[in-house]
Amino acid sequence: MRYQLSGDHHIFSFDKENKPVLQVNPGEEVEIETMDCFANQICTDDDKLETLDWQRVNPATGPVFVNGAEPGDVLKVTIQAQPDLGQLWCGVREIGAVQTMDRRTEGA
Repeated sequence: MRYQLSGDHHIFSFDKENKPVLQVNPGEEVEIETMDCFANQICTDDDKLETLDWQRVNPATGPVFVNGAEPGDVLKVTIQAQPDLGQLWCGVREIGAVQTMDRRTEGA
């Protein structure tokens, strides 16, 4: 079976109290939608680092519960594809955007 998990189901910290939003069996495929490291708070040239909610950074989609997994188990995960969203940038909190690059036109 194949599942899809929307980025609407996300957490900002790993905690045993986080309830699974999806339950799967070993070997089943899950397509996971993710957000960027700023939880999609920067979407336009007008969005600035100074306006970020720093409590909402580094989101993770999930959690996903794997049936049969026990505490201490090691799970093998295969990432089959990662979409090229086209734009990369690097920022420093005190300085702002250091560099932006459109991968589609600048050949990164």
